Amino acid sequence: MNNHTPMSDPPRSPRTRAKAIAPWVAVVVLLFVAAVVFQAAGGAFNRELAGYPDEAAHYVTALMLRDYAGAALGQSPMEFALNYYLHYPKVAFGHWPPMFYVVQAGWMLVFSSSKTSVLVLMAVLAACVAAVVCLRVSRRFGLITGIIVASVYLALPVVQEHTAMVMAEGLLTLFCFLAAISFGVYLDSEKWQDCAWFGVFTSLAILTKGNAWALFLIPPVALLVAGRWRVLRQRAIWLTGAGVLAVCLPWQLLTLHMASQGWNAKPGFQYTVTAVPAFVAQYADMTGVVVLILALVGMAVTLLLPRRRAEAVAGEWAAMFGLVTAMLLFHSLVPAGVETRKLMPAAPAVLLFAIQGAVSLFGRFGLRWRTPVFAAAAVALIFGLEAFTIPVKPQRDLSAAAERIATWPRGSVTLVSSDANGEGAFISEVAMRDERPNHIVLRASKLLGDESWGGDHYQSRFSDVVSVQRLLDQIPVESVVIDNWPGMRARPHHELLLRAITENPSEWVRVAVQGKAGTVTLYRRASPIRVPAGAIRLTAESMLSRSLGGAGSE
Repeated sequence: MNNHTPMSDPPRSPRTRAKAIAPWVAVVVLLFVAAVVFQAAGGAFNRELAGYPDEAAHYVTALMLRDYAGAALGQSPMEFALNYYLHYPKVAFGHWPPMFYVVQAGWMLVFSSSKTSVLVLMAVLAACVAAVVCLRVSRRFGLITGIIVASVYLALPVVQEHTAMVMAEGLLTLFCFLAAISFGVYLDSEKWQDCAWFGVFTSLAILTKGNAWALFLIPPVALLVAGRWRVLRQRAIWLTGAGVLAVCLPWQLLTLHMASQGWNAKPGFQYTVTAVPAFVAQYADMTGVVVLILALVGMAVTLLLPRRRAEAVAGEWAAMFGLVTAMLLFHSLVPAGVETRKLMPAAPAVLLFAIQGAVSLFGRFGLRWRTPVFAAAAVALIFGLEAFTIPVKPQRDLSAAAERIATWPRGSVTLVSSDANGEGAFISEVAMRDERPNHIVLRASKLLGDESWGGDHYQSRFSDVVSVQRLLDQIPVESVVIDNWPGMRARPHHELLLRAITENPSEWVRVAVQGKAGTVTLYRRASPIRVPAGAIRLTAESMLSRSLGGAGSE
């Protein structure tokens, strides 16, 4: 009688574990370096945070949390926030959920709050998404294929663009991708733990950006294509949904009036029928038409052929299709605008389908030897020829003006007049140089005009130069930054302010700014002026009230 009992594998030694982990550490480092190279090529490290109007708001809001956690714990949060807004009026807490700001603030506390430091964080997030892409691809097709597809992800123009900016899309994509993977694993395993992970990542994604409510569409779409309706009889999926709602819905309801200010149309049938084909076109713009066609082939191979052969559809493929579809449907229903970045969380899934489609086509042509690597190389080549480009951030002179103002006495008051990008970028440049809180920045778009969050419904608060000059004296403003960026939509108040300065040369002196673009002019009062802080505070409180009420555009 054989009494031999099978034994489990002996535990691996630390050296063996290190050898197994080392290649993946090298891959992550390689992907991180690639992300930084793309950032540098696009000019991210030596340009202002003016790539998108939201960029400066994300930075300043996180900086506020960092400063509160680092030096002001115990103070009234509202009082601290109001004082911060007084100095740097680009705080947008509430328009977006807190997770992205918490991650940034934690990073700033550990490293630094410099522009370079935060951009490195953006590269880390991009590399994390790429590493997960590499892991999922390598499980089927090998490590080299995984590295190629992950590199294509980093090279997507929309990914490059948002890695070069302080934007929430990188963190959002990471959580959305992990949520979809978790749900796919759950469909195959039907273990409650995997469903719980889907709930965790979905909650983190929603608390990063409201777009992630789209993840609620993954289960019905995935169940439809996979035919796994039996999981609806399990308590896990219903408890997970209830848990996500309990965690995320209170914040969403509390801030809905602010978040909805970003809508540029009314929800309804007319918007949806227009948005659906527009977003389909955005998918093509994101990866290129040929790569998108390969993704469609991959969807047919992984979703349609198994059903035709009466085989089970893999849970991961069903969930990935759910992610692609969810992003399209959600943004076609919520009228927040048609932009490629809205689809960025689905980019990893599209690439997974594309490499599957390419491998399947190569296999049909009999190219058996290292087919996945050849297929991945073909995908990369096609993408490179059709859709690859390096987005370059705009070069503005606002950092040069901020550098000059940083040397002036504490508490000086500066009024900046530009578009939404320019005013925000200038505020962030001042804030990152300050011994916070120090200098006070006022925005002409809020002080001299009113407009909605999206920039429409504009109305100037003044109609003559004399009134503007009087206001500058009453506050009083010590310096003025005028930005005439080419192509900028100059509002009437911008022209009035410029006239108020240039028509009073005895009061205002032009200060030299060593900028490259030559579009920024800095003026300073000819004689020193004493600033009563109370007057400035009242002005800031009025501006903040209008912003929270929806009258001011960020």
